[in-house]
Amino acid sequence: MPVISKITQGKKNPERYNIFFEDKYAFSVDEAVLIRYQLTKGKELDQWTIEEVNFEDEVRKAYNKALYYLGFRMRSEGEVRQKLKEKEYGDAVIDEAIKKLYVHSFLDDQQFSEALMRTQIKSGKKGPRAIQQDMQKRGIDKQMQKDVLDSYSEEEQLEVAKGLAEKIALKEKMKTPSQINQKISDTLMRKGYNYALIKLAIEDLDLEKDEDQWSEMIADQGDKLWRKHSSKLTGYDLKSKVKQGLYQKGFPSEVINDYLEKRSLKMTEQKPYSDMTEHELHGEIARLREKARKAEQLGIINEFAVLERKATMAAAYLLDPADFKPGEVYRIEGDPNVYFQIDYLKGRFAWGYRMGGEKHTEALPISMLRPLKEGK
Repeated sequence: MPVISKITQGKKNPERYNIFFEDKYAFSVDEAVLIRYQLTKGKELDQWTIEEVNFEDEVRKAYNKALYYLGFRMRSEGEVRQKLKEKEYGDAVIDEAIKKLYVHSFLDDQQFSEALMRTQIKSGKKGPRAIQQDMQKRGIDKQMQKDVLDSYSEEEQLEVAKGLAEKIALKEKMKTPSQINQKISDTLMRKGYNYALIKLAIEDLDLEKDEDQWSEMIADQGDKLWRKHSSKLTGYDLKSKVKQGLYQKGFPSEVINDYLEKRSLKMTEQKPYSDMTEHELHGEIARLREKARKAEQLGIINEFAVLERKATMAAAYLLDPADFKPGEVYRIEGDPNVYFQIDYLKGRFAWGYRMGGEKHTEALPISMLRPLKEGK
């Protein structure tokens, strides 16, 4: 049987000792193993004892690795086992190291699970399903999961869920009630709450909006949709796309229609007639004439005249100047007994004079002129 000829202390780790047989290095052991097996110079060791010493030393090393790992925070048994497997310790060694950790109260899955649940509730605002999944990942026994989660009452769940719902509603206040509802539902579902509890958490929230809030919200979201689609769509197609998007976001039809009307008005007011499409011009003319009609009903004659002139000017951009010939005579719309001879054209204006009087040169929008044949 081998005899220990020398024992030296480790240089890098003074708690490790090197064992020599016949002055040749055999193996090293932890100080606790050295003491337990009373390893001294001159002691004989049979093969069984050597294997037992080496196994005990492996357990000791695994135990120390686990203690280091546990020094950062509480861990479950499953997490410690996984860590030791990553360090390539055998199953038998890991089992013994785990036993020692329980004996010395360094491991306690019941206490760990309770602490984990409280942390997830307080910091993550999580529901039971999400907490259970987390426990499952950490290797907690299923029965223990159930026992610990039973202490998370429905009343407490509802209180936590309501607090989170209120926080989301405040953060998303520029969204529609439908969008806020969806956001809360999605968040609480991800957090691990069941549908029935989510419904209870939402039902007491006041998500109604007043007229000013609707206007502010649709201006923000509507303009974003308009910018998004305006690079590819125009006119009716653009309005339809924006309308569809706003409807999907939960805006009421009347709010959408009001927004689109104001948006179109803003666009046409800013856009020259020369840049408008035929569809836009027809819309602008109809809008101006409706406003003129209302002004006339109210007796606001000056405004009526201005709006009529604008409508006539817009109508000129629906016509082709090439259809109007210098030297020819035309009727003036609205004044059938007066005729106008064109001298020359400039843009959408015909320059010339009225027949039968002084030849006073003036410019008329081509939309005011009608061919003589049309009047017969």
